[in-house]
Amino acid sequence: MKKQILLFVLTLLPMMANADVINRGNDWYIDGIWYSLNSKTKEASVFSPPEGGITWDLGGDEGYGYFYWNGYHGSVDIPSSVMCDGTEYTVTSIHNVANMDDWSENSSITSVTIPNSVTTIGYGAFGGCSGLTSVTIPNSVTTIGEMTFQDCIGLTKVTIGNSVKTIEENAFSGCRSLTEVNYNATNCTSTPFQYCTSLTTLNIGSNVQNIPDGAFSGCSGLTSITLPGSVKTIGSNAFEGCSGLTRVAIGISVETIGSNAFNGCSGLTSITIPSSVTSIGNGAFIGCSGLTSITIPSSVTSIGSEAFSGCNGLVSITIPSSVTSIGNWAFSQCSRLTEVNFNATNCTHSPEEDNDEFGHHEYYYPIFEDCTSLTTLNIGNNVQNIPAYAFSGCSGLTSVIIPSSVTKIGSRAFENCSGLTKITIGNSVETIGTNAFSGCTNITNITIPNSVITIGNEAFYGTQWYENQPNGVVYAGKVAYHYKGVMPENSEITLVDGTLSITNEAFKECANLASITIPNSVTIIGGEAFKNCI
Repeated sequence: MKKQILLFVLTLLPMMANADVINRGNDWYIDGIWYSLNSKTKEASVFSPPEGGITWDLGGDEGYGYFYWNGYHGSVDIPSSVMCDGTEYTVTSIHNVANMDDWSENSSITSVTIPNSVTTIGYGAFGGCSGLTSVTIPNSVTTIGEMTFQDCIGLTKVTIGNSVKTIEENAFSGCRSLTEVNYNATNCTSTPFQYCTSLTTLNIGSNVQNIPDGAFSGCSGLTSITLPGSVKTIGSNAFEGCSGLTRVAIGISVETIGSNAFNGCSGLTSITIPSSVTSIGNGAFIGCSGLTSITIPSSVTSIGSEAFSGCNGLVSITIPSSVTSIGNWAFSQCSRLTEVNFNATNCTHSPEEDNDEFGHHEYYYPIFEDCTSLTTLNIGNNVQNIPAYAFSGCSGLTSVIIPSSVTKIGSRAFENCSGLTKITIGNSVETIGTNAFSGCTNITNITIPNSVITIGNEAFYGTQWYENQPNGVVYAGKVAYHYKGVMPENSEITLVDGTLSITNEAFKECANLASITIPNSVTIIGGEAFKNCI
């Protein structure tokens, strides 16, 4: 007998009784919801087939059923389990309920109930559902997929359960009406709420351990944030561009403030970094132009490149003794900075690193570049090392006292500090790096203590002190620093007894040098000290 075709038109309004269950292979339509059933795991996944006609076999000689599917409508209440042919299936995932392949607006779904059995909400599940106003993600959910709620422009409130570990890219992006987020994901690593510009209320749960990278970047409506004591890490770019922020309370367990975490938060006027923090990432507070004061606790060991660059409201900063590494431009363009209290005991300058076809490269740039208003530099009595490029270009400095605890002045540490007229070098300094004081044009007098063993080439290049030296061998303390002027033909030079070292390139290109007598006191002869002395 030829099968007949029966026609049903369904829009997920109340169903006709004989269309309550439809079977298409592993896909079942049961009580108004489509499921993909896994007979092995007894798990069910909620989904939506593409819009259009659907045909199914009624079995035997009953013919075929047919209806036109045009998506879910109204309230979508997803059960925690579903019965099919006498077997119970647990609902564990939701995929593409909105069926928005072209991401056009779908206003048909007005509310959704997600049961506690669901662990995964998949890619684009509710994307473009403009009729949704609030969503609660239960504690069973561990994964929220990419674009899950993207462009849900009516969504005003979201609650994230505490088991969520992954929120994929753009999960809530474009939710321009979202005003409140209750965030309870204990240890999530992703970027869920970028550019939700209407977001004004952010409640972070007391069990949250990590603020994910980029989590709330561009949420310019946020004005105040409190991070509870459970939080240990603030991810990179976590609050970047939150220009409306005026207050941030960082919990007492935070250890790391990630790169660009508060980049561009220009409304911040002050922030307290707790004593639990050990690392401040690259660009962490770059462009926070409203900051007028900040306290770096003695727990911090690392300050990244550009960490406070462009904080032109800062007038004073104290670097604690615990800091061992400061990156390029860490405080560059802090145009109102007038005072630095530098107490880092043994700090080095961390360079930018790069690899290309020519090998590995390290690039150094001034830590306080363009801080031209800096007039007061207090170096602590326990400081052992002035980092390379530390105060290069700080033209407002007029005098510097380097205490007796310091043993090394790094390369270019005070390069182009053109306002410097007086420098006191402590009697424990052993090394003065390359170009350490080059370009300090107003230094007329400098006393090099006898402790100095090594001086880098051009350490005093361009200083008035060097210009005032007579032609011949110029000594800086007990170091043969440089031969000044044109050497006469067949010159015979005897270095002063007690000379400890000869700097790099000290006699370079001195072709008229016939002989030199070096006393036994010399222990170091720098590289290329006699290059091209033929």
